[in-house]
Amino acid sequence: MILITTSSLLITYKGSRVVKGILVGFKSFVSVLFEPVSLFNKLIEKPKNFYPFILIMLIGIFLVLSTSQFLIQEISHLFELEDKLSNSAIIIGIFSFIISGGLLIEWLIQAIVIYFMVSLFSTKTLEFRAVSSIIGYSWVPIAIKVFSFSLLVMFSGELYEIKGFSGILKDTDNSLLNSFLKNIDFFVIWQYIIMYLGVKILLRDSSKWISIMIIAFTFLLNIILKIIPEIFTSFM
Repeated sequence: MILITTSSLLITYKGSRVVKGILVGFKSFVSVLFEPVSLFNKLIEKPKNFYPFILIMLIGIFLVLSTSQFLIQEISHLFELEDKLSNSAIIIGIFSFIISGGLLIEWLIQAIVIYFMVSLFSTKTLEFRAVSSIIGYSWVPIAIKVFSFSLLVMFSGELYEIKGFSGILKDTDNSLLNSFLKNIDFFVIWQYIIMYLGVKILLRDSSKWISIMIIAFTFLLNIILKIIPEIFTSFM
């Protein structure tokens, strides 16, 4: 009886800690949208990479789950796989790993680039964890975009193509420009505005134009890395 009571108390305690952790994480995500400067100042003193890591992982998982019915159908047809639950689970698992892993690598590249560029212009020593925390929290707009897209696909039962700003082009033969604009939308711009505020705080007293230059370079490098296949194809 005592063992059962003790186990129940432990489960309750652990459950309350998990709930508290979720609430703290959610509060910090809301803060980055409405009070980013205050949050970033706190992150410089006490970096937190756990919540951004979980957020970016969930972005990839939600994207795969929302499109899983189309993904499974396409892969099963391509490799002539049987319609089995185990095959579907393997496909979802593999693509969740690939997409989430790719997004985490993108976050890491952004953090590394900004860390080294900020270090060039800042007279103060910065922790890489602080920089990566700020960059990680700037992904909240992307999470809003992906979760909204996932809900739309799940409720409509249709797969939509994310065109970004390429939708403003009509009958263009410039595939490189089209690919470039596909990777830009209001959520991406929102993300880099938040990132700019973070870089500005990291640089402290430096000119705002240095922050703009760092963000512009990071933005262009990020887009170029995404469209490298199209760049090579255009020269062939």
